[in-house]
Amino acid sequence: MPKVSLICTDLDGTLYSEEMRSDHLLRFRALLQRASRQWRTRWAIVTGRPLTDMRPILMDFMTLGMVPDFLVLEDALIHVRNRRGRFAPRRWWNFNVRRQRARLFNHHTDIIKNWRREVMRQFPTAVNRGRKMIDLWLEFKDEAQAQAAEELLRTLVRDSVHFYIFRWHSELCLAPKSGTKGQAVDKLGRILRIPRETIFAVGDGPNDLTMLDGSVAGMPACVANALPEIKEAVRRAGGFVAEKDAAKGTIEALTFYM
Repeated sequence: MPKVSLICTDLDGTLYSEEMRSDHLLRFRALLQRASRQWRTRWAIVTGRPLTDMRPILMDFMTLGMVPDFLVLEDALIHVRNRRGRFAPRRWWNFNVRRQRARLFNHHTDIIKNWRREVMRQFPTAVNRGRKMIDLWLEFKDEAQAQAAEELLRTLVRDSVHFYIFRWHSELCLAPKSGTKGQAVDKLGRILRIPRETIFAVGDGPNDLTMLDGSVAGMPACVANALPEIKEAVRRAGGFVAEKDAAKGTIEALTFYM
């Protein structure tokens, strides 16, 4: 039985979903407890959400006795749970991630604005959810429209080495390749001084790819509702592709490695 030192779970679509039930989370909690007893395993939630969006979800988890050791927010910003149970940011790491992203976006300000303008021209009912002028984060009236907008944006962005496109249901955004989940998981491994082979990571979407390609986690996995390209990447890395969706798939994958 291989040792699992760090469990890294994506949130939306992987561990947390509309179909999620408390008994699913309790089964996941039992696996966390078992790993903690055997190997002193740590748990990190690795999500694209900001802290404000995470607070109510953390409260739901805490009522079930589930508290992560690490939060990775906005894909790469690391927060560590301290002795008081609060999450303290890794300030220097987070500062550098934000600085790199700001440089990347600022250098491409005009072209990003043009991409957003063109998408909104063809989809005038789209709502701009961006928090800054250079953000490209749009919400559409339904998933079908979001998918069509995604196809358009891909033709505009083409083979950019600086950004990737992420769609979640009816929302579409442009994400920087600077400051990724993979970089954050690699950093957590160095913080804990553990080898790559003892890190488990599971996800479902394009922003999870950098932690599922085998380069930073030796136990990569994805849930059944993952995108086809994510499943293919996990298979190439010798990882596990679950037959079940979301939380049930995460439990299936973690059970396989434990």
